[in-house]
Amino acid sequence: MDGVRSTIPAHAVASHVTCTGCGYDLYAANVAGKCPECGLAVKQSAGLALALAEPANARSARLMGNSLLVSSIFAGLCPAACLLLLNLENLAGAIMVLVAFGTCAIFAAIAERARLRLAPVIGTPSTSRTLILYDMIAGVGLLLIGVAGVLYGIKDSYNLLGYDHQSLWEGAQAALAGGGFFALFLTAWRAIPAWRAQAEFAQLLGAKRLKKFLTFLAWTKAIFETVWLLCCSLPFGLALLQHESGSDAAIFFAIGAFFGLFGFAAIWLMMIIAHSVLLVQIRKQTKTLGNA
Repeated sequence: MDGVRSTIPAHAVASHVTCTGCGYDLYAANVAGKCPECGLAVKQSAGLALALAEPANARSARLMGNSLLVSSIFAGLCPAACLLLLNLENLAGAIMVLVAFGTCAIFAAIAERARLRLAPVIGTPSTSRTLILYDMIAGVGLLLIGVAGVLYGIKDSYNLLGYDHQSLWEGAQAALAGGGFFALFLTAWRAIPAWRAQAEFAQLLGAKRLKKFLTFLAWTKAIFETVWLLCCSLPFGLALLQHESGSDAAIFFAIGAFFGLFGFAAIWLMMIIAHSVLLVQIRKQTKTLGNA
């Protein structure tokens, strides 16, 4: 195969890449030309495949796919860890919250970093400074929720402020948790450009149905989480006011946040399915090019 490949000009496609428009084998086609079957530009049709032919780009693509899937799995474990903490009320539950939120944030950052490495070579948009700022705000929100979980978990075993300052201790928990959920509420719309970037990547892989599913999921996730995270943050804010008039409203939003878990569970399953399919497509593409 190497002897045959050496006869292919440097400006030609040196692997068996199919056109995303019609499925034609673009092997030996001019990179600057068009598909002889449907007329689609080779760079547009096979740009990702040509990029993934490079081992470094293939590793970045697989890292992105793996990290997105792990991040999605732990995203669903975050509310589960919070519910478990409410039941356990100890340090073990608090550690579970930190692990779930921290792992989700770390792997999401790894996936985005891998995507950014691929962006220049495959022509997908890079992240703007505004989106980076919102990512940082979301990261701070996750950190605040984690710290609030630790304070809640140790409130009985390690009452550092003493029982005379119990209201101050509870106020700190409410402020941290409410602030964390509110930060996530402010950045919920970030799902739209992030998931649309994944949809564009899926299109370059030739997975048109996956692109439509990821686009649908981007809007569904952003709209639902905007409402749900607001319901999660408001009870803590109202609790800080410590007014009888605000207690009913706090309970109302808390109930909404609880039942919102069922909607998030459905979105969570769709996230796992979407990222599993995306990872399969990435592995299939890189394996095919590796064997070409």
